[in-house]
Amino acid sequence: MVKLLLECGADPEKSGASWSTPLAWARKKNHDEVANILQSVERQH
Repeated sequence: MVKLLLECGADPEKSGASWSTPLAWARKKNHDEVANILQSVERQH
Protein backbone atom coordinates (compact mmCIF):
# COMPACT_ATOMS: atom_id res chain seq x y z
CA MET A 1 0.00 0.00 0.00
CA VAL A 2 2.83 2.41 0.83
CA LYS A 3 4.45 1.86 -2.55
CA LEU A 4 1.12 2.48 -4.31
CA LEU A 5 0.57 5.73 -2.43
CA LEU A 6 4.06 6.91 -3.30
CA GLU A 7 3.56 5.98 -6.96
CA CYS A 8 0.36 8.05 -6.96
CA GLY A 9 2.21 11.10 -5.70
CA ALA A 10 1.97 10.93 -1.92
CA ASP A 11 4.56 13.20 -0.29
CA PRO A 12 6.76 11.08 2.02
CA GLU A 13 8.13 14.21 3.72
CA LYS A 14 4.83 15.92 4.55
CA SER A 15 4.13 16.11 8.26
CA GLY A 16 0.72 15.24 9.58
CA ALA A 17 -1.38 16.32 12.54
CA SER A 18 1.26 15.02 14.95
CA TRP A 19 3.94 17.16 13.23
CA SER A 20 6.01 14.08 12.39
CA THR A 21 6.91 12.79 8.94
CA PRO A 22 5.73 9.39 7.74
CA LEU A 23 9.28 8.06 8.20
CA ALA A 24 9.48 9.27 11.81
CA TRP A 25 6.04 7.78 12.55
CA ALA A 26 6.96 4.43 10.96
CA ARG A 27 10.14 4.25 13.01
CA LYS A 28 8.33 5.19 16.23
CA LYS A 29 5.72 2.49 15.65
CA ASN A 30 8.36 -0.11 14.67
CA HIS A 31 7.05 -0.50 11.12
CA ASP A 32 10.46 -1.42 9.73
CA GLU A 33 9.33 -2.37 6.23
CA VAL A 34 7.47 0.91 5.78
CA ALA A 35 10.41 2.85 7.21
CA ASN A 36 12.78 1.17 4.76
CA ILE A 37 10.55 2.04 1.81
CA LEU A 38 10.23 5.67 2.90
CA GLN A 39 13.92 5.94 3.59
CA SER A 40 14.77 4.66 0.11
CA VAL A 41 12.48 7.30 -1.41
CA GLU A 42 14.16 10.07 0.62
CA ARG A 43 17.58 8.96 -0.66
CA GLN A 44 16.39 9.29 -4.26
CA HIS A 45 15.48 12.99 -3.80
